Amino acid sequence: MKALVVAMLLAAGTLMAHADSVMLTGTIGSRAILIVNGGAPKTVAVGETWQGVRVVSVQPDQAQVEVGGKRVGLRMDSPVSVGGGGGGRAGGTRIVLPVDSRGHFMTAGSINGRPVSFRLDTGATTVGMSAADAIRIGLDYEKGQP
Repeated sequence: MKALVVAMLLAAGTLMAHADSVMLTGTIGSRAILIVNGGAPKTVAVGETWQGVRVVSVQPDQAQVEVGGKRVGLRMDSPVSVGGGGGGRAGGTRIVLPVDSRGHFMTAGSINGRPVSFRLDTGATTVGMSAADAIRIGLDYEKGQP
């Protein structure tokens, strides 16, 4: 009975150790320095697995990893979404946003069909913009609610 309980706990732990995002922050020889799900950096050697991410190969500024049976290429300091779901398609999505020279994640988008540059805050639940951008796209920001 104890063996069954231990096996079930180990299986549950394996299922929970799944990465949603991975970022390569450095390399040391054949080891990759990874940040998984926004956690602390961890040095992982080729062939080793950390939080569901297996390092397949390492080069000076990039690495190949495997997550959930899928291979993903990582470039230095470019976070990659590797989790399932989202995006309305089976199998998940992959979104890579470049980091600008100031360390911000930027992307182009639109509001009411008008182009707007967005700065992504991974912990935010609202969208902020300057008064100048609001005026440019015809948005009456003075009638908005915080």
